[in-house]
Amino acid sequence: MSTYNEDIKKLGKLCAKCGGQCCEPNVSISKEECLELKSKFKDFKCGTRNSSYGKIHTMKSDNKKVCFFIEKPEGKHLEAGCRMELEERPLSCKLFPLTFLIENGKEIFYISDLCPYAKDAIKLKSWIKEAVKDAKMDLKSWKKSEKLTRSSIHRRIHKGHKHLISLE
Repeated sequence: MSTYNEDIKKLGKLCAKCGGQCCEPNVSISKEECLELKSKFKDFKCGTRNSSYGKIHTMKSDNKKVCFFIEKPEGKHLEAGCRMELEERPLSCKLFPLTFLIENGKEIFYISDLCPYAKDAIKLKSWIKEAVKDAKMDLKSWKKSEKLTRSSIHRRIHKGHKHLISLE
């Protein structure tokens, strides 16, 4: 089995091949993440999404197709890259193609088939193990309503897509 650092390099190569198609506007983030990003990036704006569980903040972008933090909105996004270092990115950005839902009050992590290289990402066991561990720590700061709202919205967006691997 490869190491975490080897897996991160492999994941980076997969992301570069794709061109950052997952770097879309309106990614769900916690209120805490929104406030942190606003303090670091003066031109950053948060939006909100609602569900029956409450509301969750989103990363707002003037460009309807690409995340606010992508340097070069046309073409392959990752050629110019994200303006944020990996450590300062919101949880959803750090994790993808790994993502999560709340089912019966429990966080369920899985690899999303929305990533064109999900079948390759499944093989990155060291990265998956560390990413889930880190995500569980990050999610402790999320309100229950934020987790449930994100899950509700995520289910609608990903309707019809498969969970390629489920991790508990």
